[in-house]
Amino acid sequence: MSTRRGEGWASPLGRAREALEARQLRTAVREGWTAGTLAASADDESGLQAVRDFARTLRDRVDGRLHDQAGSLEVYCAAALSRARDPVRRGRSPLARLFLRETPQPTKTCPDCAETVMADARKCRYCGLVFTPPEP
Repeated sequence: MSTRRGEGWASPLGRAREALEARQLRTAVREGWTAGTLAASADDESGLQAVRDFARTLRDRVDGRLHDQAGSLEVYCAAALSRARDPVRRGRSPLARLFLRETPQPTKTCPDCAETVMADARKCRYCGLVFTPPEP
């Protein structure tokens, strides 16, 4: 059975809701994430909103690690919704924007322990070497 673009999220979301009602919580979380990523890849606002609402409901009914995963799904869908509504921001995926810095920070290598540290660091956080300031 084929689905039109943007509707691929509906079936996993239905399975997630069924799993939640059957108290199969891990399955509900897994299917919720599947629905969320499919809706995000299609930039489907209605799908993202539906998955976000499901994630809120799920988060209220579970605890521990599943609670954290449901909260992460809600945040992911919110970021994807923002991206779907703003065509200028469509360049980077919601997941990448959540977990990666927008602009990479300059780094340098410690000459003593060879670890990578921030370029503006005055002291290596790994070995404690104090860097000499560059000559003007």
